[in-house]
Amino acid sequence: MPVRRIVLTLLILAIAVPLVRWRCHLTPSAAIAGRFVVLDGDKTVLDRISGLHWERTPVFGGKFSDAVAWCAGNKSGLPGAGWRMPTWGELRQLSDRQSDFPGIDPVFAKGPSGYPIFWTATPVTIVGASEADAWNGSIRLVSLQDGAQEMVNIKLHPDTMEVVRCVRP
Repeated sequence: MPVRRIVLTLLILAIAVPLVRWRCHLTPSAAIAGRFVVLDGDKTVLDRISGLHWERTPVFGGKFSDAVAWCAGNKSGLPGAGWRMPTWGELRQLSDRQSDFPGIDPVFAKGPSGYPIFWTATPVTIVGASEADAWNGSIRLVSLQDGAQEMVNIKLHPDTMEVVRCVRP
């Protein structure tokens, strides 16, 4: 019964409050010494735990659809194949709760203008939400400054501009 109450409360808030963004602080993963290794002439970073290769210095900031195409097309010219936009869970793993700011291992370079909010490929899913729900069409974002989650409805706000940090297996 408590889950239904929470879902109902979220639906009421989503309908009653016309928010553009929703922000929730989540506890990011802790720093692990030697976890990240810079490779490919400083272009990529290997996460030794997940095995993922990350773009070290994100250079693209733009709309969601453009960010998806940027990673898939490897517009940064990164070595290797299979570059894509990360999921929320993958990107969130880069946050470091032992560091206040920037909240990401210093092996990673900051994004354009040091902006900490990054696109993910993860849509927002609210159990029991209808097509008319205010969050339908939203995408999760992650702040690599403090590990917080944000959401933006790209159907209602298609011109929202954020940064993307591409990843590959």
